[in-house]
Amino acid sequence: MTQQIENINEYTKTRIEDLAKRAGLSVDTLNAEFDKYMKEQWVIDQVSDEDGRKKYIIALLYAQYQSRPKVDEYTVIPIGVNSRHTTSKGDRTAITALVKGATINEPVLKQILFWGKHSGVHKLIQWGKIYESVKLGTYQTGAMTGDDRAVFENPKDLQDELGILKRVGATEVTIRNMVENPSKKLASGYTDETDLRILNAVISRGAEGTRKDSNTPWANYVVTDETVGMEDEVRPDGTLVPANLTIWIDQIYAGLPELALCQFIGTVRIPEQGQNAGQAQMDAIRVKQIGTGPPETIDGEDDF
Repeated sequence: MTQQIENINEYTKTRIEDLAKRAGLSVDTLNAEFDKYMKEQWVIDQVSDEDGRKKYIIALLYAQYQSRPKVDEYTVIPIGVNSRHTTSKGDRTAITALVKGATINEPVLKQILFWGKHSGVHKLIQWGKIYESVKLGTYQTGAMTGDDRAVFENPKDLQDELGILKRVGATEVTIRNMVENPSKKLASGYTDETDLRILNAVISRGAEGTRKDSNTPWANYVVTDETVGMEDEVRPDGTLVPANLTIWIDQIYAGLPELALCQFIGTVRIPEQGQNAGQAQMDAIRVKQIGTGPPETIDGEDDF
């Protein structure tokens, strides 16, 4: 930082006001970040004198926000959690949502990514509610992204969520016909996370834990529905109709009672190799219990 500045405080004030206009942020937000960086030990270690540190932080803030995508306002209906991961760039949460606004004239299903300190978005929003004037950016891939400019507030009730999902391509399936109705694959070979399937099924049991190799959480439900029997069935064409189905879920959906009738919204894939090759697999982005659920004791269970 070699630039000679006569009044460092006036310089920082002017530059923060300029960045606020360019990045669509409040001056108070940037001032708070500036003050935080001034106290960070790693910043102090890099630039020891106070004036030099202030100039460094201004450059740091510009670098931090120059890479942020331009945002537009949208109406957003969050449908569910697609995935939560810790990556080399930090924590990342992906949600699937119905989006309309700006250049999107009709509602479409989109994946929205939230990084770092914004990755806790799933704790702040209500699924199946309408949020207006949410500011989102768009990647070249078509996926969208949200940061501190994406404010989810004043949710409104949505009428006929299922009907709207069907109009944008979601399909109702059963365990029996799921193998015939997988979600589409992208050119990359990955499942299209916006090509949703909807299954109503009864929970037989649930489980959750942490993977030892990656220290990441996992959870699932084993479910059944009225279209399957007591044992697995092999059709004449060799495809398997399982007596039950394991659905992988985010841990936020774990803990529902056994025998509860639930609606599972997610994607269906058919592995081409491995022990589950040729069998339908479902990854649910949302689990919604239908009704109040069973009583704690069902006739014939826990009677003795």
